[in-house]
Amino acid sequence: MKSVIAPWVIVLLSVFFAAPGWAHNGSHETKSCALAVGDYPLRLSGYQFQGLHPDAVYCRIFPFLGTVLFKVEAVDSQTSQMPVTLQLMTLQGRLVKRAAFTSFKTAVILSTAITQRGLYALDIVLYAKPQPLHQRRYVLIGIPVTELLVLLSGGLLLLMIGILLHKWRLNLRRR
Repeated sequence: MKSVIAPWVIVLLSVFFAAPGWAHNGSHETKSCALAVGDYPLRLSGYQFQGLHPDAVYCRIFPFLGTVLFKVEAVDSQTSQMPVTLQLMTLQGRLVKRAAFTSFKTAVILSTAITQRGLYALDIVLYAKPQPLHQRRYVLIGIPVTELLVLLSGGLLLLMIGILLHKWRLNLRRR
């Protein structure tokens, strides 16, 4: 019996204490997603201001429908002087919202209301010389992936406990 339980304890402990599971803990500055448009580094943060953690910062997966706010910041002074355009599109190519800015100043923000669940494309265009640079970031909006994964892991944990109890009862009957 001990030989069956020990590997499961190790697996469960490694899952709970894995670093990627805590990727969005900390202050807003450390939660931002880094990206590069050409050779120019940027910081992307997403907000929804709802749910159990209204101050949560998102990068690629936004669990709720409703208002979604994208904030893009320049990391260096050279990039902060460049004109930039943000646009959110459906995968079918329908424009949801577009915003153009002459420079970053502190940050550029695109805010829009999303009413349909799905995968969207956030296009970031930096107007660098000699030609504009494009970066496309795909974001999933309206699907509570974290909650679904928690439910799935809870179900699997209950299944494992049921299997272990079943094997334990079979061992008791054999004795």
